[in-house]
Amino acid sequence: MIDKLLENQIIKIHNADVSIGIVATGGGMQSISWLLSTPGASKTMLFVDVPYSKSALHKLTGEKNSFLNIETAYNFAQNAYQRGSNLLDTPKENILGIGWSSALTTNRIRKGKNICYVAICTNTKEIGARLELKKDARTRWEEDFLVSQFIIMQITQVLGLSFEIDLKLLPDEDVVDLYVR
Repeated sequence: MIDKLLENQIIKIHNADVSIGIVATGGGMQSISWLLSTPGASKTMLFVDVPYSKSALHKLTGEKNSFLNIETAYNFAQNAYQRGSNLLDTPKENILGIGWSSALTTNRIRKGKNICYVAICTNTKEIGARLELKKDARTRWEEDFLVSQFIIMQITQVLGLSFEIDLKLLPDEDVVDLYVR
């Protein structure tokens, strides 16, 4: 269930003059549900592509290595922007291509960090950011909720909107802006 403050953030996105395409893998999937289930989604959301299994990721990217990096998120965002541009006849400045790659708590032993990389491409700028979470401090659902808020935060910032939600990060957790170009 979405709380009123979060719903208001999503409504701000839907009220912006923007069309969104998403390509994503790993955690943060609640953000997709929020974007699609809040009124106004049909005028904002173009498509969502979630290659989740290793074989799907291999086929989509052509890579066999780790997908948990800013390069994957950036490639997903570029792909989403290009696909969105091809779907619409509107000016390209009204399109956001959003991509992310994340790894969160799972039901198997995983050596790596609990982390999310997100990238957003528009016709005039590209941004990349990272959120690293402390392992074993939250449930998978709580991690996904936090990463989903982080993704919504990145979207609102690219659109120049205020983000009024406290992410409730633990000590040693931080949002790191990796690039703006």
